[in-house]
Amino acid sequence: LSPSRLSPSRLPEVSRIPDSPSRRAVSKAYADYLTFDRSRATYRTPERVSARGALFSEEVTRRSYSPVKADDEEELVRVLREVIQVERELENVKGELVLRPDFNLLDAFRLLDVAERGRVTFSEFERALNRLGVVPLREDLDLLCNRLEVRRDGLIHYSDFAALLTPRDVALAALLRDRKPSYATQSPFLPETERLYVQLLRRLCAAEGAVELARQRLTARRLYSLSDAFDSLDRLHRGYVTREEFSRVLEKYGVFATRRDLNSLVERFSPKGVVSRSEFTRELSPKREEASRLTSTLRRPVF
Repeated sequence: LSPSRLSPSRLPEVSRIPDSPSRRAVSKAYADYLTFDRSRATYRTPERVSARGALFSEEVTRRSYSPVKADDEEELVRVLREVIQVERELENVKGELVLRPDFNLLDAFRLLDVAERGRVTFSEFERALNRLGVVPLREDLDLLCNRLEVRRDGLIHYSDFAALLTPRDVALAALLRDRKPSYATQSPFLPETERLYVQLLRRLCAAEGAVELARQRLTARRLYSLSDAFDSLDRLHRGYVTREEFSRVLEKYGVFATRRDLNSLVERFSPKGVVSRSEFTRELSPKREEASRLTSTLRRPVF
């Protein structure tokens, strides 16, 4: 018996059926009919269905209604795929650089921090990049500075710069951590190492620009809501998503990411390994105007 045939007017007929498997099936179908939300074409999970009812299972909740349209969800997947590709390319260059025995993080930062204070202003960072032959777009540089300025004090600190350059691969990260600086008065790196380092700096700037374009394309869609996009991932309504939820939506549209790719994607949103609603919306919200405004007011010398 389908719920559509069990209108309230037929309830007295149902009550006259003796207690039997048939009657129990009818009662269950009628309870489902009462809790069927036609406006959203999905089942709501009630606290109590009826005297004979029970809570819906977690599996029903997993199949609940997605709050975003299919084409909007597909655009979200496209953005996530682009972020994965950007992070994958950066990780490849980082890995190649770490395998150069003369590369270390302290010497890498000393090429930018001429005064050796352990921190640089945005202006000093820009001049150091230009000196190495890296001349990025102003917007891309602003976005990179905004990402590196973790402490929101107008400075790029060594620890934050080192964290961005460290590969996510545990073995490579340990290898880089154990490296000692050379303290050379001239260039501390061999020519090939310096070439790879400059290439990484260029890609870091370009990566921020590419991710920003993806953000702007996503949020420019009519009536698009990042909060609804988060809900489409958080099917269990836990208030956070993990790499499993990202993997599910990616696989739904034929994108099969490796565990390493998923870890890189999640860490782009949050270093904790789980992504909250606020972290999700903050990362996917356009940052160009904010970064430009921040860097224009903080390009100042520090003594």
